Amino acid sequence: MKIDSEQLLATVNKFKNEPPEKTETAAVAGEKALRRGSDRVELSRNGAEIERLKKTMQVAPDFRSDRVAQLKERIAAGSYQVDGKAVAAKMLQSWSELRGR
Repeated sequence: MKIDSEQLLATVNKFKNEPPEKTETAAVAGEKALRRGSDRVELSRNGAEIERLKKTMQVAPDFRSDRVAQLKERIAAGSYQVDGKAVAAKMLQSWSELRGR
């Protein structure tokens, strides 16, 4: 099918001159869809809980300032000791958990 410029202009002008149709609100459209027996979506309570937790985490600090202050003091005093074996074990554990997913 080939559309020339005259057909295109005629179609555009038709829509310009016609009054817009009234649109339904989302609630009315939803009610009609339910009466027709169409699909519907239900949000679980878990979804609301997940959203609440996301908001809580967004405002929470990324670190524990009390723990950071304690570590800074120990480093400054020279009493902070790193257990290399424990660090390596945690790294291996994290790596294997990531591989398993």
